[in-house]
Amino acid sequence: MDCEDIPECLAPSRQQQLVLFTGLDIANNAAHAAVFSTFTQNRLPDRAPLRMILLSADNPLYAGNAHKIKAAKSSKGYVKISWMWKYVREVPAIIVVFADLNWNHPSWNEKVTECESKISSLRASIGTRGTRICVVLLQDAGVVTGDDPFASERATKLCQSCQLSPKQLFVFPMTDHLLGFVVRLESAFHELAQGFYQQCLKSIRARSIPNNFSNLIIRQQFKLAFISELRQDTHTALRHYKLAYQQCVEGEPPDTELFEWRQVTAVINYKICQLSFLHSTALEAISQQRRHVSHMFALLPGSYPSTQLAAIEFAFWKSKQCSMFADLFERAVTNGLAAMSTQHPGIHLHAAADYYRTANELIETMRASFISRSPVSYPNPDPLLPLSPLIFYGQRPWRVSVEGGELADPGIESNARIALEQRCMPNHAQCLSLLSSAMSQYKKYKCVRMQRHAMLLMADEYAALNHHSKALQFISHVLWECRVENFTLPIALLVSRSLVSAFFLADVKEFMSASVQMLNVNAFPNFTSLAPHLAANVDRLRQGLTPLSPLPTVELSEAQMESCRQQWARAFEERVFFSLNAPRIDAFVRARASFLTTELSISCGSTLILKVSLCSCSPVRIGFERLRVSVSDAAAVRSAERSPLFEFLTENVELEPNVEANFFYGIPLNVADFPETKLIMVSGLNVEMGSIHSCVYGTLDWEFTSLAIGVPECSYKSSMLNSSIGLPSIKVCPSEAKVRLEGDLKGEALLGQIGNLSLRLLYDDNELPDSIRVCPSEAKVRLEGDLKGEALLGQIGNLSLRLLYDDNELPDSIRVNWHAEMTEESVKGALLFLNSQNKLDDSDERIFDMAAMDMTRTPPEVGLTIGYCAQAVGSLCIAVKVLVTVKGTSTRKRFLIPVHSRPPFSIQTSLLTLNNELIESPFMETNFFARSDIKAMAALIIDDIQWKAGVNVQLEDDELRREFTQEEGERCSEGDVVSVCTCMRILDRDDLDECSLGHVCIKWATVDSPHSWVLSHLDAGKVRTRRAPVALIARVCAPQCVVRSAIPIVFSVTNLHKEAIDLHITVEMADLFMFAGNKQVDIRLLSSESYECNVSVMALTAGRLPFPRLQVRSSAFESSLLDEIVCMSMPAALFVLILSFTCLKEEPHKEAGVRAFLQLGLPSKD
Repeated sequence: MDCEDIPECLAPSRQQQLVLFTGLDIANNAAHAAVFSTFTQNRLPDRAPLRMILLSADNPLYAGNAHKIKAAKSSKGYVKISWMWKYVREVPAIIVVFADLNWNHPSWNEKVTECESKISSLRASIGTRGTRICVVLLQDAGVVTGDDPFASERATKLCQSCQLSPKQLFVFPMTDHLLGFVVRLESAFHELAQGFYQQCLKSIRARSIPNNFSNLIIRQQFKLAFISELRQDTHTALRHYKLAYQQCVEGEPPDTELFEWRQVTAVINYKICQLSFLHSTALEAISQQRRHVSHMFALLPGSYPSTQLAAIEFAFWKSKQCSMFADLFERAVTNGLAAMSTQHPGIHLHAAADYYRTANELIETMRASFISRSPVSYPNPDPLLPLSPLIFYGQRPWRVSVEGGELADPGIESNARIALEQRCMPNHAQCLSLLSSAMSQYKKYKCVRMQRHAMLLMADEYAALNHHSKALQFISHVLWECRVENFTLPIALLVSRSLVSAFFLADVKEFMSASVQMLNVNAFPNFTSLAPHLAANVDRLRQGLTPLSPLPTVELSEAQMESCRQQWARAFEERVFFSLNAPRIDAFVRARASFLTTELSISCGSTLILKVSLCSCSPVRIGFERLRVSVSDAAAVRSAERSPLFEFLTENVELEPNVEANFFYGIPLNVADFPETKLIMVSGLNVEMGSIHSCVYGTLDWEFTSLAIGVPECSYKSSMLNSSIGLPSIKVCPSEAKVRLEGDLKGEALLGQIGNLSLRLLYDDNELPDSIRVCPSEAKVRLEGDLKGEALLGQIGNLSLRLLYDDNELPDSIRVNWHAEMTEESVKGALLFLNSQNKLDDSDERIFDMAAMDMTRTPPEVGLTIGYCAQAVGSLCIAVKVLVTVKGTSTRKRFLIPVHSRPPFSIQTSLLTLNNELIESPFMETNFFARSDIKAMAALIIDDIQWKAGVNVQLEDDELRREFTQEEGERCSEGDVVSVCTCMRILDRDDLDECSLGHVCIKWATVDSPHSWVLSHLDAGKVRTRRAPVALIARVCAPQCVVRSAIPIVFSVTNLHKEAIDLHITVEMADLFMFAGNKQVDIRLLSSESYECNVSVMALTAGRLPFPRLQVRSSAFESSLLDEIVCMSMPAALFVLILSFTCLKEEPHKEAGVRAFLQLGLPSKD
């Protein structure tokens, strides 16, 4: 029932000319076998389009015209099948006779007679076909034709005896290298074959065709086009195919001939599109296909053999047209055609699948109409098996033996219609194949939504094949993607199909998931009438019963229902557990949980009220077995500890339609449960369907995020200003100790007197404590001075501190030590401590006695200086610990001094071509500029700047360095930018994907400390590199460029590829130059080899002129890549001066006069 494929002889885009070989004994002669294999094996596209086979005894050529059964002459039919194969398998363009014959052969005359006899026999077999015959003499390698005195004479005699022209006689020396001689022979054979096909074209054109027979005109144009293809004249072939197609379009065949007419039109359209793609005119091919679709697809399907069969055949034919064009399009893309998201093969494959689906639907409708009538047996003999071979392409098999193309007997026509009807079966597998190919094309060209559409259609086809698991898999994937992109339009359709597939699979989880989504009538109002049916199915599943039909609109046969019941029964044999994430699937139940408090934190020891709100969006009443609420510590939830602090259960929850149900739970905040501050939240909420001991048990789950955001539509509003009550999470703090001190809360004593404080610790709580700890007092010291440090990265800073002693009794000693306070974000070694000589301090500790203290001040104080250097950026901290010893008793105190460190500079590096154009990824071994803009983050003095290149980077100089001439250096204010630019190139390395440009080293000091120099290393950054196949350098070999003077330019090309490459170099010049040298040159460079192209130009005018450009081409690399390398490597302009002259310094008036004369073009004298 499917339409015929394109005949094998017409499918190739490059037809091959048939050549027959005779005289080669490849089975017994190794030399003959080597010659034949060289002709036939490893044929590349650049060789002549020849199809060479050995002439055997069963070849149709020997059959003779008298033994062939010819079809009767008829004006019916379009293209004969035998004619299409005639010039591919039967009639050769050339017959090549091979003979082992040297010029000095002792039996020369006998060999010539034998050759003459063989050629005469071949001529007799050929008859009037016009096939060319040529002779190839296989001669020994040592025999050279030019040295043999008999060669010319005997060649002439051989041609006369065999009645051949000299152009039909060839000599083939049997050497070790046969390919060169074979290629030459193939070229000669191709020229001879061209003459044969030209003669065929003349004979076809000479036949007179009446204008009133469109099928004969189509036949003639088709023959001319096909022979032109064999002659390799594809442009002429395309013209004849278009003329044949125009005749097909203008024709009006009767219904009985529509099938054959469409088949022939399809073949001609295929060839037009194929040749258009071959000629690199893809737009013409696409336009031709559009014309074909707009005209042919809009016609009526006809009514033969019957109305239903004609519609089915027409749908199959349209599908075949789209799939054949998609195949041509894909082959063109493989050969280098650039497709896009709006025009690619996937669109036509999708159209082919749509027409195939239409045909399947028509077949199912037709077969459904046969149920009411009595069964009919398949006819015998089979009318679809022809008694004789088909004559015309697209011909009906039961009408082959009918004269004049008329209809067969009514009985045969009826049997043929019955056979077609019984053979018609839906082919969903073919439709799936087309959709799968279309989906891969959509994925390739990033057509995401069309890819989903194809997946949805594939789900329908899998469902039609009863592969519901794959159908459900595709539907679930498309449903998930639509929800992610918030594309809600197709969700209702997807959910309903998911429900049907889950019913056939007896998948409880998927069935319940689809049901709870469809019960949400707020999201899907069209399911309101189905809600009672869906709710009944949910209740039956909770009881372990087989649900009713998935939807009232789905009609299932009794056999299908029985099969589904058995499958559901097998599913219920084991206990089924499922869990559904309600917010993710947009279930019909909305939930929210909050703590009823207005404070962000609460102390333990009280009771906290938790409110849970549920609202059903279903139009029917729904009940759940249990509501479970879990409250957990936020830290435990983040660390995946699932044991909740509190858990609450409510049995038998009933939800009325659009009525909010509120549940309140009291949470006792016991002191023992909160030894430290905790953030509690509702970590989970679920409603349970079914009992945990029943065969079906499932939950609808909500997590903290959805409970905090998802407010029900009808939620309670406490006021117009507050949309909801409570907080989603709350902080619970531990309670303070209920103790107080009474007694001598104020001490008084004389100097040196020992005093005692009598204190009473009172405990005000009713419950006795386990223990009480009393800590010693701190040392009575304090720090003053620089209690907050700020320094640039790498700068040496000093903290000038004063340690003040506030106690009346003088200490024996004071020990002070300091260190960097470590935090989670700090790095070891971020702070270094220095001594007075700005060297690393051996000990971060100072010990002071009474002599070191300044007793003249009140209170006494000790001076302390801490030198430090920040090695990291950010907020750092210095911890200072003071240990005071008084009469053997030690007291301590700890101070924290924050230090803020910031970078002295910020750096931003840009990459520029030689023409000052920004680039992101430079080529290896290609010069480019790196410019670093260094911004001062404070008022600084810069003394020296150096650029130290990375390991794989080579600077124009070994090291770029800039020293400032001022004695005090270059002063920069905050925000000033210093730019450093250098020319560099990245060395070629095999495994180098990312390259470091190096470091910029700056010697600087602050304005406050001009002699404290700091050396900072700034990372210039990394770049992603690209491998270049060649490296280009242009040099102007003249100190200055002057008008009308020769300017020598050298272009250097280096091969960076691992293999040898062929390059075609063209020098492109502007009209402003005169040129001397080679403008085009073809070179072959080995790996790492260089070539210099020397040219000389002369500028006709002065100023900024365009630099001579190179165009480099190679078959091994894309032109766009080579053009990009040239653009990045060549300068854009050349500056040409007016004239070179020198004036005496002691006569400035003459200098001005000479310049004026020269600019005006006047001759100057002295």
